[in-house]
Amino acid sequence: MTATFMNSAQYFFTSESVTEGHPDKMCDQISDAVLDAIIADDPQARVACESAVTTGLILVMGEITTSTYVDMNALVRDVVLDIGYTRAKFGFDGETCGVLVSIKEQSAELVKHHLWVLWTDFFEPKHVEEFPGLHDLFWRATKAAGEAKKTMDPAASQKMIDLIAEVSDVFWATEKAQAAGVYPVCRPAYHR
Repeated sequence: MTATFMNSAQYFFTSESVTEGHPDKMCDQISDAVLDAIIADDPQARVACESAVTTGLILVMGEITTSTYVDMNALVRDVVLDIGYTRAKFGFDGETCGVLVSIKEQSAELVKHHLWVLWTDFFEPKHVEEFPGLHDLFWRATKAAGEAKKTMDPAASQKMIDLIAEVSDVFWATEKAQAAGVYPVCRPAYHR
C-alpha cells in the first residue's frame, strides 16, 4: 500500500501566521474585497484576481468576466485605510499610495485549457462508449472557444457557452462525478 497523508505513521504539520498589515495579509484582503464587491452585484461573475504590494504601491491583476463595475482604486484604498495604514510615516498610506490595476476579461484560451484538462484527466474510454458523441462534443467546444477568442461577436461566445453546458451535462451524468460526492451547487444561468 502506498503511504498517504491519512495512513502515514508520521507527518509534519506546518503553518504560517501573519498579522494584520503584513503584505501577504494585505494582498489577501484586497483580492477578497475585489471578489466580494463583484459577486455582490454579479453572482455569475468569474474572478481570478491577485494582488501584490510593496512600499507605497499596490498592483491588482487578473482576469475577470462580469457585468458589473467596481471602482478598483477606491476599493483598494478603502481596504488599506481599514487595515490602519493612514499615514506615510506608518510605512504605507491608503490615501497616497500608488494603485495599478491590470485586469482583463477572462479569455477563451482558458476555456480551451480547462476542456483539455477535463478531457485528458477525467474522461476515459468507457465514457466515450457511454456517451458516443463525447469526442465530437469536446472537439466542437474547443473549436468554438478558439473562434470566440478571435471575435467580439456575442453569437460566437454564446455558441461556446452552449457547448460547455453540454459538456457539463455529460460530466455530471457520469458515475465518476457522482461517486466523488461533489455536485453542482446550482445550474448556472447560462445553462439551458
